[in-house]
Amino acid sequence: MSAAHARSSATYRSILAVRDFRALVCGLMASQLGDWLYNVALLVYVFDQTHSPTWVALATMIRLVPIAVLGPFAGVVADRWDRVTVMIRSSLLQWFVMAVMAVVVAHDGPAIVVILLAGLNTMTGAATRPAAMASIPTLVGEAGLAPANALLNTVANVGIVGGPALGSVVLLTGKPVYAFAFNQASFLASALAFACIRTRVPGLDHTTAPNAWGQFTDGMRAVKETPYVPVVTFLTFIGAFTYGAQTVQLVVYVQHQLGLSADGYGYLLGASGAGGVIGATVSNRLAARARIAVPLIIGGIVFTGSQLMFASTSLVALAIAVALISGAGMVISDVVSETAISRAAPGELMGRIFASYDGITVGGMVLGALIAAPVLKAAGTRPSLVILGGLSIAATLACLPVLRRLDQRTAGAVEALEPTVRVLSTLTVFTGASASTLQRLAAAAARLQVGAGMVVVQKGDPADAFYVCVDGSLAVTAGRGRRGELLAMLGPDSYFGEIGIIEGVPRTATVAAVTDCTLLRVSAEDFRDALTDAPAGMRTLAEGVVRGLARTHPQVAPEQASLILAGIPKQASALDVTDEALQVR
Repeated sequence: MSAAHARSSATYRSILAVRDFRALVCGLMASQLGDWLYNVALLVYVFDQTHSPTWVALATMIRLVPIAVLGPFAGVVADRWDRVTVMIRSSLLQWFVMAVMAVVVAHDGPAIVVILLAGLNTMTGAATRPAAMASIPTLVGEAGLAPANALLNTVANVGIVGGPALGSVVLLTGKPVYAFAFNQASFLASALAFACIRTRVPGLDHTTAPNAWGQFTDGMRAVKETPYVPVVTFLTFIGAFTYGAQTVQLVVYVQHQLGLSADGYGYLLGASGAGGVIGATVSNRLAARARIAVPLIIGGIVFTGSQLMFASTSLVALAIAVALISGAGMVISDVVSETAISRAAPGELMGRIFASYDGITVGGMVLGALIAAPVLKAAGTRPSLVILGGLSIAATLACLPVLRRLDQRTAGAVEALEPTVRVLSTLTVFTGASASTLQRLAAAAARLQVGAGMVVVQKGDPADAFYVCVDGSLAVTAGRGRRGELLAMLGPDSYFGEIGIIEGVPRTATVAAVTDCTLLRVSAEDFRDALTDAPAGMRTLAEGVVRGLARTHPQVAPEQASLILAGIPKQASALDVTDEALQVR
């Protein structure tokens, strides 16, 4: 096992040692598995009842539209009330809706009733994920944000892969109602898990709650007005369009072309999820390239071209292989698209642009499902795959010239940043950070020339930046100014300034240049953003904070060590921070 992998494993163990966070993970895991299992069963039930791709498209639309319409308002709900209470009540409401759906399905009820209940289920659960994400800082503390976010992404991937596979098994061994009953039980399990969270996570004051809808509209405006970003966003839309179309086409395809029952759709969906996990292992390396137009286009063609590959085979094994490959292409395209936007968009617009992504993605899925249904009905299964696949491939290829111009504009800048990226990538604190994150961080870093004897940071000052030593040497002392007990000497590829940022305290020591130095300065905000994408480095960072506090505040280092490494929120730590020492109440 590599050192980075060992550090990553240790990090996950540290945050899973927090009881309330374990409860949150268990609740979300149960909900994810149930949701993806039920998604397969819903489309299969609707098609079995109606034998109509139009009805399958309607089911997809009604299930997805509330995500786009209610997303901004769900975020407001999560911000205005206690987040744990929101998660519990949302799960119980979904449990009730799913119980009604199970009864309707058990009695072979009308498809329209089941579809409407599916939309209601999405509505009642819209606030769960925003509330969960907003709870993480309180449950694990700022030092645990990175591994917590990474672990929740892993939970989502497990649901995407495991849910459809489990749904297929349930449908093969029993009736569709069993899948709905399983999802009903999963919501009850989620509610019970959330109820085990003892820490209260209050919402914000009504006047300070963020305006998510405003963020979305600002993001759309930024997408439109920023050069090159509309093209990259269009590629994301095309991928979502293909996914939405396939939710309709593949349900019919597995019956008409593969000779399976409609529940065979779960095999393809599970294989696609597994391919996505595989694609994630190579996407970061592709995104790190100076020129990304070709990887981005190839990823898009692999995914959209799966339409043609499905149309060309009637063998189950080959169809599963196509789904596996297309899932990898979808993830590669998504990750490289994010990198392309990061290079094209100014940093101050990044948040607004990404705020619009959910709406763009859901819109593409809905449109894909709506268009696929009439095309499938008019032309048949294989022709519909060829028609929509051909159009999507053509639209993807049409973006290549613009992306090549983006490469020409940014390749020089990316290559110029490479030395800085290389320095940052060697730091253990950024182990696991994506290529786009390191490039953004390198672009935001200021290169400073510091003369011998100059004080870089002084004990007691606000912690407003993180520093990396590129060359030269620095002395860390316990007092203010250059005099005081010598704590450590720093050289090339070392860093400092992280303690105050992570713990939210003033500078705990003074750092002064012994020789002429070259430093990289990263603002506290940019540093925190980077840490959310560097899960494997967080354990090393926490250990470094402990060592630093052991030097500057030896009287409380053991207590602080246990708090940082366990991921306990600072506000629950009973520590009183002052300029001179940390006092334990």
